[in-house]
Amino acid sequence: MKQILKSFYLFFSLMTIVLFGMASCNDFIEEDISGNTPVLILPHAGDTISEFSNFIWKELEGATKYRLEIYSPSFSSPNFIAIDTVLSSTDVFLSLAPNRYQLRLRGLNNGYESLATEAIDFWVDTISSSLLHIDLLLPLSTTYYPLNFNGQFA
Repeated sequence: MKQILKSFYLFFSLMTIVLFGMASCNDFIEEDISGNTPVLILPHAGDTISEFSNFIWKELEGATKYRLEIYSPSFSSPNFIAIDTVLSSTDVFLSLAPNRYQLRLRGLNNGYESLATEAIDFWVDTISSSLLHIDLLLPLSTTYYPLNFNGQFA
């Protein structure tokens, strides 16, 4: 009887170690994303964007971070590096000076780096400051209207 209990405890201990070992492997093993490529949503190749713009991409399964690189005018002959940063989100709002740029993006996790997107060319142009400022004539700033106000603003 003593031998059976000893065997049972040994078996139970080994199974516990194996189960905990298998459960904790996810903490150390990252998904291999080295053959995948992120998908860029904005900007598109050849776009002309404003100085203040969003850069958006789809989430790459297995990636926990993204490396965004923006060089001017190109990666092959850069005059300057505008952006070279690691982000944890799938979008970023940036301010870039008017110029020609190239962009590429990679997904990252703690063990792997994805393939880079194909470098895309885009241009940043200025927007007239008069287009960014809107003067509201009505209602006046000192006038208050009830919540059910259905008048027009001019």
